[in-house]
Amino acid sequence: MVEGSAATLLTPTLVPEVSGDTKLILVEIPDFFKSVTAAKAAVNPWHTEVKMAGHAWAAEILGFSEKVSRKILEADFALLAAAFIPFASKEQLRGLVDWLYWVAMFDDRIDEGDLRNDTIGAAAEILESLAILDDEYPAIDPKDNPVRYLLQVAWKNFSANASDVLKLRFKEHHRLYMIGLLKQTQWMGNITDDITLDRYIDIRRGTIGGYPTMSYAEWANDINLPRDVINHQCIETLRDVANDLIWISNDIISLRKDLAFGTEANLIILLLKQGYNLREAMGRADEMLDECYKTWDDAFQAMPKWGEEIDRQVLRLVEAYRVLAMGNIDWSFRTTRFLGNKGAEVRATRILAIPEEYVRKYGCNS
Repeated sequence: MVEGSAATLLTPTLVPEVSGDTKLILVEIPDFFKSVTAAKAAVNPWHTEVKMAGHAWAAEILGFSEKVSRKILEADFALLAAAFIPFASKEQLRGLVDWLYWVAMFDDRIDEGDLRNDTIGAAAEILESLAILDDEYPAIDPKDNPVRYLLQVAWKNFSANASDVLKLRFKEHHRLYMIGLLKQTQWMGNITDDITLDRYIDIRRGTIGGYPTMSYAEWANDINLPRDVINHQCIETLRDVANDLIWISNDIISLRKDLAFGTEANLIILLLKQGYNLREAMGRADEMLDECYKTWDDAFQAMPKWGEEIDRQVLRLVEAYRVLAMGNIDWSFRTTRFLGNKGAEVRATRILAIPEEYVRKYGCNS
């Protein structure tokens, strides 16, 4: 049973309860449901069936105890996948669900586990994981390394139905993600160093894991664009903005959890360390979201025309990026991972309650 590694890594899927007499700071969070992410998120109709089948398979491979299994099921990674690719087939949805189980294990190991401050160990695991994204890599026995096995299964299912261009992008997107994790590990290994906002943004754009999900979105939406089109500056800008919307909203919505578990890799926590109070930090994050919306609009307006067939695919791609950002925000309020059972309330009121003791060390009381 995975009571040590897996339980330790994924226990933070639920926010700890606080006593009734805990002094709370109430702070207003930004309105996430406007501009690019204003529309109501759709959910793939295969969600429930794939959720149960995917979880049962992953839980068996990873050897979850009943307690850990229940907590991870409550986090509902399948709902995130269903919001990311709402019109995908059952097989495509299952492929993304399997990948999300892998990335949760891999990411939490580096964020909160044994590789958090181990740059050398993290680099070795990253290199091995990137090597797995190749059809020539030897078959992995799930008993020997269940986490690597999950990645190999995800890769084989993806590559079996993807074009050569899309397989290459899958690898490129994973490289961006893993380089971000490596940068984070270097930072965490010397956390006493002051880190600028620009450096944090550079790290966080990789670590959020948004880029690999874009490969799944392109796969599910039957995108097969030439590399010179998909790598055009306007399209890359839209891709990057969608990714920024994901990580900025994640850092805000997961703030209480990150404070509770001592996670330093959070935009709001960084701003608190730089002298902002909670309200000021939320205001700065809101400004960053508005900058994202403007950048999106400017890039979309500046996009050239390539002809009817390509333009139709480009519009599908842009919509897929938008849906990723919107779906992530919607899921973040539905899962128990960040807000426990308070997600719907926080979404409706836009008021986040932070125990004062969580931010006292930053000299913050408002």
